[in-house]
Amino acid sequence: MGKSGGGPLIDLGVHMLDLSLYLMGNPKPVSVYGATYAEFGPRKKGIGTWGAPNWNGHYDVEDLATALIKFDNGATLSLDVSWAALIETDNQPYVQLLGSEGGASIRGTKGKLFAEMFDREADVDITIPEFDEGPRVRMARHFLACIEGGVQPITSVMTGYTNNLILDAIYRSSQTGHEVELNWDIE
Repeated sequence: MGKSGGGPLIDLGVHMLDLSLYLMGNPKPVSVYGATYAEFGPRKKGIGTWGAPNWNGHYDVEDLATALIKFDNGATLSLDVSWAALIETDNQPYVQLLGSEGGASIRGTKGKLFAEMFDREADVDITIPEFDEGPRVRMARHFLACIEGGVQPITSVMTGYTNNLILDAIYRSSQTGHEVELNWDIE
């Protein structure tokens, strides 16, 4: 990996991973199998219109990363992130949770909860209030509340450590072609 450190996995994937782990109740990951690919960028194809790539430079990162993460509670997480792919897309990140008692689908700013109530399927739309101040403002307010009022942060040092442990394991698994068991020995 070059000076950039990584591609969409560390750019976008870290946020999708963090959100997914949070929604899953932050289970402890035990192993990771991952693969990364650089198919489009090196050929100067398929890059989205969100940025202007410097084609005079060297493309030394992945444009697609995929992983299967196993947890100590038996859950699994499939993570796929890409900067370039030949698929139909509305360019919105999404998370889909499949649980034994319910599920959820979140795409961009829209979401839906799926459950069974009274022996019938129940789908509930997740809506953002009309006058919502937005996630960045809410995040800033939470940060200030943590500093000023002693409010416990939603995320912790262990959250960041867990995310980085998984990301590193995805890259390592991609290099070796083998599943990586996570080492939780913190010295």
